[in-house]
Amino acid sequence: MKKRLSGCTYASGSFDDQVFYPHPFERLTMITRAKTNKKSLLVENVAENDAAFGGLGREGGYLLPASRAGFPDNGKEACGHAKFVGFNSVAGVATAVKIDPTKEYNPKVKVNLQYTYLVDYQKMILATGNLPGITVTATLDEEGRSVMFTQEKDSLLGSDRLPDDFARGVLYDPTSHFCSVTKLRDRSEEGSTSVSLPEGVNLDTLFAYAFTCRVKGKKTSNSVCILEGDSNRVAVSRMVKDMKLRISVNKSLDKLNALVDQELEARAAARGKEREEAAKAVMSTPASERNRQLDDLLDDLCEDTPGEEAEMTPFAERMHVYGELLGELKQRQKKKAQEAAAIRKAKR
Repeated sequence: MKKRLSGCTYASGSFDDQVFYPHPFERLTMITRAKTNKKSLLVENVAENDAAFGGLGREGGYLLPASRAGFPDNGKEACGHAKFVGFNSVAGVATAVKIDPTKEYNPKVKVNLQYTYLVDYQKMILATGNLPGITVTATLDEEGRSVMFTQEKDSLLGSDRLPDDFARGVLYDPTSHFCSVTKLRDRSEEGSTSVSLPEGVNLDTLFAYAFTCRVKGKKTSNSVCILEGDSNRVAVSRMVKDMKLRISVNKSLDKLNALVDQELEARAAARGKEREEAAKAVMSTPASERNRQLDDLLDDLCEDTPGEEAEMTPFAERMHVYGELLGELKQRQKKKAQEAAAIRKAKR
């Protein structure tokens, strides 16, 4: 039960078994209530979204130098890490996959123990804005362990294209969490900038991004991924680690990709066949019956249907297929280990 305490100075927090916080509208008034241990249980689709959102928060921590430059503080709204998580969450950049696909979702178990998060790094957003971007390309030199940013001169200068606008290049390796932000050249200049890569950076999973900034201002352009690493390798490595699966990613990735491609093609063919059959059924339905069905469908569309799953993005669908195949592989590996243990026991 809540109680009002008038004539109090500002304070918030908990003491003993009570929680205190200021009244949202009345000055010098506090609200107190008893502590509660009740926690709302998450339904499965909300838990998946929670795992993906939490994963973006962790990735944003590794990308702080980039998000602070791409989402500068303008004194009006969220910036840096918070804005990075918000934009990428809305864009559906991250998805969540069950660590053990054979187990049912348990709302009483922590979400991070049931799901692993996976990020589509090629579509990741590091900056947003209406500033015209400067054309930048990136080239990876594997032998020299460096990346060369090459910038083109912008000859269309004007009120929205100032000559001292400059480009930034971002390098990020999700496996080693290496993040580097480099200031490149002004809009009116052209040339190349080389960035050396330290030991430990995985060249197969290295991504490069570029965006444009305004000098002494808060304007930026939209970020662009200009060097694409292997997102599938990053995702499989993370799933293998969280599933505690004994498998060499380097040896098995090509075979696994072939299986995933076959599964995705089969699913696409099945969906196409379903659409074709549905279209034939509609065409063969009498007009009056068809109108009645459309009216029923309109009623369904007008109703609020919370919890209904949206159609998966191609990236999310691919990640779920990876999870299913790796989960099946784990079960086979477990069965094989049990059979080997039984044989050793019988020989004793």
